[in-house]
Amino acid sequence: MRERGKNAFTLAEVLITLAII
Repeated sequence: MRERGKNAFTLAEVLITLAII
């Protein structure tokens, strides 16, 4: 469960980065 939360955070960061580009 802990890993899943970290994965979701990483996904959010990737989406934000893509939005910035």
